[in-house]
Amino acid sequence: MNPSPDRTDELAREAAIGDFVEMWAADQQAGTCRPLEEYLARFPGFQTAIAREYLAITEPPVATDHQPSPSDAFGPYRTIRLLGQGGQGSVWLAEDTRLHRHVALKVLSAPAAPALRSRVERLRREAQALAKLAHPGICAIHEAQLEGPRPYLAMQLVEGETVAALLLRREASGERRVPDREEQRAWCAFFQQAAAALHKAHQLGIVHRDIKPGNLMRTPGGAPVLLDFGFARDSEAELAALTQSGELFGTLPYMAPEVLAGRASDHRVDIYALAVTMYEVLAGQRPFVGATQAALRQAVEAGEAIPLDQLAPAIGSQLALVVATAMELDPQRRYATAAALAADLGAVQAGESIAAAPLSHWTRLRRGLVRHPVLATSVGLLAVGLLVATVLLVQLDRERVRLLALREAQAELLVQLDRERVRLLTLREAHVAQQLVVEQPGLALYMASEAARAEQHPEINDVLYQALDRCWEEFAWVEATTRGESCWVAISDDDRHLVRALDAGNLQILELGRGKLIRTIPRRVEGRT
Repeated sequence: MNPSPDRTDELAREAAIGDFVEMWAADQQAGTCRPLEEYLARFPGFQTAIAREYLAITEPPVATDHQPSPSDAFGPYRTIRLLGQGGQGSVWLAEDTRLHRHVALKVLSAPAAPALRSRVERLRREAQALAKLAHPGICAIHEAQLEGPRPYLAMQLVEGETVAALLLRREASGERRVPDREEQRAWCAFFQQAAAALHKAHQLGIVHRDIKPGNLMRTPGGAPVLLDFGFARDSEAELAALTQSGELFGTLPYMAPEVLAGRASDHRVDIYALAVTMYEVLAGQRPFVGATQAALRQAVEAGEAIPLDQLAPAIGSQLALVVATAMELDPQRRYATAAALAADLGAVQAGESIAAAPLSHWTRLRRGLVRHPVLATSVGLLAVGLLVATVLLVQLDRERVRLLALREAQAELLVQLDRERVRLLTLREAHVAQQLVVEQPGLALYMASEAARAEQHPEINDVLYQALDRCWEEFAWVEATTRGESCWVAISDDDRHLVRALDAGNLQILELGRGKLIRTIPRRVEGRT
């Protein structure tokens, strides 16, 4: 069932106030002092609520009764010492006077009534979420007092230190080294158990929404405990309503890109934030940095983190791939569940193969083009140009082949026409020779022999034999004149060869069966006539 519009507005306002308080507390820790105008510009549409909260946080306390101090009593709980303090309130080591046990007492500060209501609502959400969860990796709740002027939560006292405190101590000591193999295995086990605890919450429909080093406690035995479910939601409809409102929740360096972009989000925002925390612990630095909030937001949305195994080669490629998969820009490419992340972290510890697969080259190229629109435009224009050029080259090559084929066909046609022309001329000459066989057999024999040299044709052979027969009948030597040249013809005794002597003095021998010239003997051979 979807929440009503009034309920949606209320949830969005509470989320904006919670984000502001977190931002203000982070600024206080960093020693930054922002004017109210900057905070109001950061939360358009919620200026009134943010202004009230700002005044409630920054104005001096009007009554000391509401400021906890050692030995203060909150119902059956008596405070002992301060454990931590933030923009919303403080956490105290306290004693349960009924059961004589130590607890962690989260007490709200006492701002003006409107701001107090939003803080109480957040405290109520945390209490409701923790009441549903029973897991060794999640801080248990003992009791909640949400009514009256001093709301509080009594929770399990977890010994140890937060991951944020560990990182701060590491940075203060100048120790920025990458954990060795043994430490990597220990951190893998730590985050594997944290992922399992998250999966338990997700199974119950609870999304933490603010996983970060400050909300991860590390016990002396190295086990994780999830803290601060104040941003948690136990209804997907409420989570979707807040997302659609365009407001942000959580802590900026650990926010998933879809949250920053105002897109629909789900339990995978916790998987992403846990992976960012893993990256920071293993690499000694955050994956995304920026000199300003806008620059940091842009870096997170771009998702261009240096792979762990490139930043620190001592970190194995499998562990780097697990972290990169959990930190995927596209939530559809992340681990579908925190349990799947825990399974791969267990596989890394055991030296077994993992389920995560690296991005394909095409996906990397596509993402690079999306991140760099100018380059994408240039590559697109280049691709179009190459495509057009390729099409034109293919068309030109086809046209060239067509023209070459046409030229070859024309050449072949010319050869055939020339052959036909020679054949027709030769047959014409043989026809004339046939007409001269009776009256001028010698001339007919000469013309027929010339035609036989140029073309093999039965009709030419017939004329040649007719002329030979006629010459044989009348005389053995024939003198003929053709084209102004005298010709003397003789036939060998075996009727196989024809010998003719020309006026020029050359002697030609022809084979009568084929009408082919066999040999030409010049008039002068070796100086003799």
